[in-house]
Amino acid sequence: MDLSCAADKLAAHVSKRIISDWFFCFETSFVFLVNVMTWELYLARPLLILHALTGFAALGISLHVLYFAWRGGGFGRTGFRARARRYANITWPIYLATIITGALVYPAYMVDVRGRWLDANRPELTGLFEIKEHWAAIGLILSWAMWRYLCRSGVDEIASAEPHFWRGHALLTFLMVICIAVNVVIGCWVVMVKSV
Repeated sequence: MDLSCAADKLAAHVSKRIISDWFFCFETSFVFLVNVMTWELYLARPLLILHALTGFAALGISLHVLYFAWRGGGFGRTGFRARARRYANITWPIYLATIITGALVYPAYMVDVRGRWLDANRPELTGLFEIKEHWAAIGLILSWAMWRYLCRSGVDEIASAEPHFWRGHALLTFLMVICIAVNVVIGCWVVMVKSV
């Protein structure tokens, strides 16, 4: 057998193997991509509903914190302060769950809603949604700060001695409620126009 003929056969075999491996790799990647897209199609709507429910829960609980924080200022109002602490312990994790579920829905929103429809038909809502993302980050920081501020040790002694301390907490909670309310309103507005 001629050496050049054997080399040609080997090259042909190797190139066929490489091409077949490449097609297998491409086919596997395509199947994985289709599975991810299918997962996204089936779970985007339930995740969006969960995101909305946790957003409404965060708004309701933070309004309770605001009410009890506002009423808790002054001497002898430890019951209001205890309830405000109880609700603050719930607000921070609920708001964090809202952010996490929103992050899970975000890829489907970017492809299906914003990329295909919102940018072309309603660009002002795209801008509002960008603002919503910034308010969500600010609200997360404020909810954590409110929780740390309210749940630290010795807060009742400080609040009884210094009534302005509790008003500062009420102001911090009010800003957090504003952030959450802006997120809920803009999110509902965008979903009413076009949803995943």
